[in-house]
Amino acid sequence: MLTVAWVEVDDSRVDGQGVVKARQVAPGGSLGPIQQVSSSGVLAFNPQVAIMRSGGGIVGWHDTKQRFRRVSAGGTFAAATAVQAADANLAISPKGIIAATWISGYGTSKNSVYVRTVSTSNAVGAPHLLASAPYIVQADTALDATGRTFTIMCIGSCDDFASSFRVRAIPYGGSPGATTTVTNSSHSGGAVALVPSLGKFRIVWNSGAKDLTKIGP
Repeated sequence: MLTVAWVEVDDSRVDGQGVVKARQVAPGGSLGPIQQVSSSGVLAFNPQVAIMRSGGGIVGWHDTKQRFRRVSAGGTFAAATAVQAADANLAISPKGIIAATWISGYGTSKNSVYVRTVSTSNAVGAPHLLASAPYIVQADTALDATGRTFTIMCIGSCDDFASSFRVRAIPYGGSPGATTTVTNSSHSGGAVALVPSLGKFRIVWNSGAKDLTKIGP
């Protein structure tokens, strides 16, 4: 089951307020009903979708806070949960544990990368500091079935190909492990994803790729 989400702007409002809406697409291509996910009258942006192999997943967005709603494979949405104030990237594990990753001080000469998890019962965990350095411009996280987070961070000006990609893992409920440098070469566009059939995380960047079974704890 595929879930898609978007921002729909209310043209009748002079302030351009928009809401996040979503719908599901069945494997055969049939479309489910359009459902409003965010609250009316509050500017919502940055819609995100993360899906589990079961077909369920989450739809996230930011209004006054970073929020998400779980959605079942049948299209039923749960109530919204607020993760934090800062805009964050969301990911979900095969068993429904959520990770929120964000960069504090983005666009300045000193940035910090944080990640926190949300349990399957929507209990929001404490934030973990992963890195603090000049010009951290990108951070992407994936999770395995145990809820272990695996984050790749781009240190430097990735758009100008002057960058270092580093990864750091945290076992669910544990503390961050050691930081590992993947490449110090001039690359860009790093991303990470879990490959369940291999039991590995795959890291991809502009001119390379690498499978990592275990980093840190």
